[in-house]
Amino acid sequence: MTSRQLRRQDRAVDSPPRLQTTPGSSRPSPTSLPGTADETFDAFCQCYRSIYLRYGLARLRSPGEAAQALDAALDELADTWQTVLRDPSLPASAWAVIASHVSARQQTPLWGGLVPHEDADMLLLRYRLGLSAGDAAALMGMEETAFTARLSLMLRKLGGNSEIFVRHM
Repeated sequence: MTSRQLRRQDRAVDSPPRLQTTPGSSRPSPTSLPGTADETFDAFCQCYRSIYLRYGLARLRSPGEAAQALDAALDELADTWQTVLRDPSLPASAWAVIASHVSARQQTPLWGGLVPHEDADMLLLRYRLGLSAGDAAALMGMEETAFTARLSLMLRKLGGNSEIFVRHM
């Protein structure tokens, strides 16, 4: 096991973590942590690894596949961490990497591709993993109001089928 993998050992939690935010914003603020880039990456992994792993497991339905996807994504983030730290939305950048690695391992699209990938992730985070709208939005690097509006629009479009989608996540 590499030192990077050892630093990212999963710390299981029974419920979704409350995401740390900056005052007046719903966005997480891992860049506000003091220390070196390695220390901020370690803190980022400690804070988010569990929820990212739960997301991967919900999408892939295989603990091994979810762990491999997450390890590959975190390796990519570690390799580009200095750049990611300068991104205007670190959570959005990290989410894009995580979701990309999970999607690459998924053999069939969620719900047969009837719901766009990002919308499916919004449903999954909010209703399957039980995150609040604010926490799900922050995890994806979105403003809570935009997340809530988009989720409401999506549920209206699904109409009577929304229960089926949520139940089969």
